[in-house]
Amino acid sequence: MFGRNNSEPLWKIFRKHPITRGMASYLVIWPTANIIQQTLCEKDFDWWKVVRFGLYGCFITAPSLYCWVKLATFMYPNNQLRLCMAKALIEQISYTPLAMCTFFYSMTWLETFSAAEAFQEVKVKFPPTYFTAITIWPLIGTINFAFVPERNRVLFTSCFSLLWTIYLAHMKNRQRDKMLLDKNNKSNELTTNTKDK
Repeated sequence: MFGRNNSEPLWKIFRKHPITRGMASYLVIWPTANIIQQTLCEKDFDWWKVVRFGLYGCFITAPSLYCWVKLATFMYPNNQLRLCMAKALIEQISYTPLAMCTFFYSMTWLETFSAAEAFQEVKVKFPPTYFTAITIWPLIGTINFAFVPERNRVLFTSCFSLLWTIYLAHMKNRQRDKMLLDKNNKSNELTTNTKDK
C-alpha cells in the first residue's frame, strides 16, 4: 500500500523543488514545537494555535528562509569559513529581525488582536527574543553555510528549529493571558458604555 512506487512522485517533487523539503519539514516541526510548549507550559490546550504555527512555519518561515539562503549563497558563493561566518552574521542583522517581527506581528494578528496590539507585542517581545537569537544562530548559520550542501540548508536549519520554535512559542505566549484579559475588559467596557447610552 505505501510502497516505494507510491512515494516516488513526492520525492521527485522534493528533488525538483528544494523549497518543498523545507516547507514539509516546517509543516511538521513548527506545530510539533507548539504542542511541546503547550504541554509543558499551558493549562488549556489550543489546537487552533497548533494550526497557526503549522501554517506560519510552512508558508512563511520556510519560503522566506529558502529565499534568504539562496540570496546569501548568490552574494557569497564561496564556502570559506570566514565568508560563512560573515553570511551568518549578516543573517542576524538582516533576515532575523524581519523574520522575528513578522512572526510576533502575524501570529498576534491571527489571534484576532488589532494591528496596534500586534505592534505592541513586537515592541515588548522582540528585544529579548532577538538577544537570545544572536547568541545561538550565528554558530548554526556558520556550520550551515560552511559544511551543508545548498539544497539541504533549509532542512539542516529546520532540525534546530524545533528547539528554537519551542522557545518562540514560549515567548509568544508570555503575558498572553494578560493581553487577552485586557482585550476582554476593553470589549466589556465598550459594551457597557453602549448599553448605558
